[in-house]
Amino acid sequence: MSFVANFSAILIKTMRLPKLNKLFEVMEIRGVKVFAHWSVLLIGAVMLIGALEEPLLAVTVLTAYYSVILIHECGHMIAAQRKGCRVWSIE
Repeated sequence: MSFVANFSAILIKTMRLPKLNKLFEVMEIRGVKVFAHWSVLLIGAVMLIGALEEPLLAVTVLTAYYSVILIHECGHMIAAQRKGCRVWSIE
């Protein structure tokens, strides 16, 4: 192995990237914990910025956004449970 390849491999192993996989527990549905990724919460915060001009519209859009994501993920949960799989969490 050449010096450059060896040095690159060592450098990549020692570099620590920030963890961007942080999840926040938001609720529990029928014993299954529901977690939200930080980016979903960030998108919601950006949507709320629109509340300055149109508060009712911003809250409606935000509710619809989170509802569609939750319904979609619950569909995965129901499908898994029907197949006999144990579901521990929705992430």
